[in-house]
Amino acid sequence: MTVRFREGRPDDIPLLLRRVAETAWNDLPAWARELYTPDEVARQVHETAELLLRGRESFLIVAESAEGENVGHIWLGEVRDSYTGARRGYVYDLYVAPDWRGRGLGRALLAEAERRCRARGLKELGLTVSVTNAPARRLYESAGFAVERLLMSKRL
Repeated sequence: MTVRFREGRPDDIPLLLRRVAETAWNDLPAWARELYTPDEVARQVHETAELLLRGRESFLIVAESAEGENVGHIWLGEVRDSYTGARRGYVYDLYVAPDWRGRGLGRALLAEAERRCRARGLKELGLTVSVTNAPARRLYESAGFAVERLLMSKRL
């Protein structure tokens, strides 16, 4: 696997938004898919992402193949823990292109995120993952992430 990591650029944002919206839709529980459309989810993802990307606490790392193809990304932010108030890194999104999955790129992106968070003086890195996304959960658990809290929802 030959990739290089680079800072995200404005021209990376449309692809990032498509990927995040796709992941958001795929991760919705079945009952939520009955309430919302893919377009509604994409619209909300775009609004939220645009707000986060305007801030200085959010940054994008892109993985490029030797040919210059964007084959994955990790979108990071800096947030405050709701209980302790401590600053922590946060993974908003991790994406690996289908043809690149299973080659260690997700693990490499996580390692790069950890390196960059440490360089910013952060001592923690958090993320949210869908309970239905078994491959991602295995990756995160094998990288040392552990369940800290559970988000629970109920259809009304």
